[in-house]
Amino acid sequence: MLHSGEITQNSSHFLEKQVISLEQKVNLLESKLEEVNAVLEEKEAKVIELECALTNNESPKEEMRRTVESQQKKYGEMEAELEGLFKQKIEAEVEYLAISRTIQKLRVAAGNQVAIFEEQKALALQRPQIFNGLGDSESKAEKLETYSEDIVRTNQVLKLQKRLSPHYVGVVPT
Repeated sequence: MLHSGEITQNSSHFLEKQVISLEQKVNLLESKLEEVNAVLEEKEAKVIELECALTNNESPKEEMRRTVESQQKKYGEMEAELEGLFKQKIEAEVEYLAISRTIQKLRVAAGNQVAIFEEQKALALQRPQIFNGLGDSESKAEKLETYSEDIVRTNQVLKLQKRLSPHYVGVVPT
């Protein structure tokens, strides 16, 4: 069951909405009234102008011709203004597309920069391992060089022993 306070609050809220809606309608009607008044004033001015033309014994055809010329002039001005607005719209759209493409290219470039940075970072982390491997390879190469020199010397000694062994009967020191 609703208490009287809640009912009052709900009805107050409902009335506030109605007041706001009515205020909006009043504002809309006032603006329409202003527009209609402006049109009426324009038509009254036209009536006065036509009455003056008739009183001055101007022919209605001449007045009509002037009215048509005036309307054509206004039409031409409006057409030129409309063309200018379309031109501005097209320029703005082209500028928007150019900026959008530039932003897209910058995003791709930024992504590439991040990938390059990550790759360089990974290589930097591998560098100590590579240098350790190089040090190991260098020491192995030195050992192999020493072994090969020993083998060459041993081969030379063996060749000498073979040459000397048929001529010498004694023990050959090694």
